[in-house]
Amino acid sequence: PIPDGNKTSELLRYGMYTWADMFTPRQLLALVSFVGALRELESEIMDAMDADRARALLTYLAFGFDKAADRNSVMTRWIPQRGALANTFDRHDFAFKWSFGEFDASRNMVPWVVDQMTDSYGGLVKLAGSPQSLFGSQGRAGGVRVIRGLAQALTPLVDGSVDHICVDPPYYDNVMYAECSDFFYVWQKRTIGHLYPEFFTDELTNKDDEAVANAARFADLGRKKKHLALRDYERKMTAAFQEMHRVLRGDGVLTVMFTHKKVEAWDTLATSLMDAGFAIHASWPVHTEFLHSLHISKKNSAESTIFLTCRKQAAGGGDVWWDDLKNRVRVTARETAARLEKMGIRGVDLYIATFGPTLAILSENWPVLTSEVDEKTGK
Repeated sequence: PIPDGNKTSELLRYGMYTWADMFTPRQLLALVSFVGALRELESEIMDAMDADRARALLTYLAFGFDKAADRNSVMTRWIPQRGALANTFDRHDFAFKWSFGEFDASRNMVPWVVDQMTDSYGGLVKLAGSPQSLFGSQGRAGGVRVIRGLAQALTPLVDGSVDHICVDPPYYDNVMYAECSDFFYVWQKRTIGHLYPEFFTDELTNKDDEAVANAARFADLGRKKKHLALRDYERKMTAAFQEMHRVLRGDGVLTVMFTHKKVEAWDTLATSLMDAGFAIHASWPVHTEFLHSLHISKKNSAESTIFLTCRKQAAGGGDVWWDDLKNRVRVTARETAARLEKMGIRGVDLYIATFGPTLAILSENWPVLTSEVDEKTGK
């Protein structure tokens, strides 16, 4: 069954109550046949190569199946300009389509999947073989370690052992990653769940540990749900940044990528960063979005991601009051906006690009005291 959530509520609204309802009977038959063929091939693959290589191949084929499901549901659409199908998640949600394009799954889906996975694998091999590769020179393994776990508990890493941390944290209430991932999770349980049983112990993805402002998780609490979702996000992000602070060297650097047009999103992220002991030293807007993407096309959305460069805060020099800083913050915001406008940055991007330099002033003097009372909290 599809649970009622922030993004999945739209599916329920249009009569889709199970994940199978996201496919026509023909699409479902094609995808189930794909899974059946994959399971039949497994013994042959296991006999043809060593266990680790066989498991890797089966995992790649399962990822290929995920691409097939993403392109072969009732949530796809036809792109006439390109003569191609968009994927189910051409936006970060389950946007309903009144009409949809359909893959010729019985003939062309599997060759397309194989071509896609071969291309992806070739790119990884090329990256691994480059001199600058994290895998080591000439592609020799030894420089990469992948750890699955909570960002709030980097237990394999000792204090002060990391030179640089680069993180692209969840974007507040923009994307409900776990809810969207359920679309693939229910299939992966059937394609590779037996290969990685430790990853598929739950019926659906774990949403309780996810650091997003998901008001649907607090729906039973009525009008307080949005406030509780915000507090939950801030608490989890602070815990994650505190753990990063622990493992980072004294002269280490934390790079944070973030973009959001809501002031409260920046307020929450910055508060978490500063409460964890970080100071923002520099920021840059970097153009990262495709101009015609459905995420931003003809919408009041950002085309750029803001990169924040952070270091550990220096020892405090006593209490600092907002009244002593606000003029400096105001001047910095105006000067930053004028400088970036000359560089061609406009609209929402210009607006959010001023957050970094102004937050840097606050983070250098954190905590900043004020005599004003917050009407919401009474503090």
